[in-house]
Amino acid sequence: MPPALDSREYKFMLQAPRFAGVESELIAKMGMYWQDLSDAVAAADAITEGALTLSKQRPVTFYDTADRHLNNRDVLFRDYVFRARKRTNGSAKVILKYRHPARLVATDRDMRAAKKRLQKTETKFEKDIKPVDGRMRSLYSYSSAGRTKGDFSVRTVGDIMALFPGLKPDLDVDEKESSGSGWWLHGQRICTDRRSERPIGRS
Repeated sequence: MPPALDSREYKFMLQAPRFAGVESELIAKMGMYWQDLSDAVAAADAITEGALTLSKQRPVTFYDTADRHLNNRDVLFRDYVFRARKRTNGSAKVILKYRHPARLVATDRDMRAAKKRLQKTETKFEKDIKPVDGRMRSLYSYSSAGRTKGDFSVRTVGDIMALFPGLKPDLDVDEKESSGSGWWLHGQRICTDRRSERPIGRS
């Protein structure tokens, strides 16, 4: 029996150049986007509430090998280093996520975190709905997260496996394979200031 869903999220990838500018310009443009989106979904009897506010800024790094061993297995590994309130010991929040269209397949994974290496661990089971090739597509997402104890550094696939040992049987790759070909993304999370009774998205 798969676990119950923790959440269902509708996700959209915005075109970043349309939101360029200083923070005040970003907020203004997001306000216009939210109004346009609210008007568009009203025809489908969807309700939106609240206003968009900038709640978090966080650098996000995704890791994979040059041959994309993780992505090819529908696995994502990333870290968040909250520089606005950075921990003095250099710790970071890390997340391992497995995604699949089939609910039973998505949860048929050992996602447990190594508690000797991670603290404040948690698992989530979510359903993501997003546009792909002109149509809405659903993916079930099973993830495990935790905060590293002390300095955080990922240089090889083995470093990721040490944090999440259940990943090892799923990857046909040398543990010494470099994961340094990951990419860095500076993320800003824009949210509504209130939850909608019928939420239609998160940016």
